[in-house]
Amino acid sequence: MRLADDVFRTIDGRMPYSVLGGNHDVSGDDQRGDTPYLRTFGPRRFAHSVTYQGSSPDGYNSFHIFRAAGRQWLLLALDWRVSDAGIAWTKGVLDAHRGLPTILTTHDLV
Repeated sequence: MRLADDVFRTIDGRMPYSVLGGNHDVSGDDQRGDTPYLRTFGPRRFAHSVTYQGSSPDGYNSFHIFRAAGRQWLLLALDWRVSDAGIAWTKGVLDAHRGLPTILTTHDLV
């Protein structure tokens, strides 16, 4: 995590981005509790990002809203092995932003 933290720190505050956990970053589902990944790339990291809008209660899933091509977009970053609680949180985000086209990023689509 240290190397990833150092690399991403070079763009912090310079350009917006999102990160999501993969199977080499964490294990279990998104209700796994505290991990080095969460401490490095959890909600605290994005608190000052202009695009960051929030994270699931556990911090492993997040969403951003950004402007491109003359419109606003919703970006969902879903964790590896997203849980039923993570899916419920995602549905709430989608319901709250029904008018926005959505980009889904995830490490585990199936």
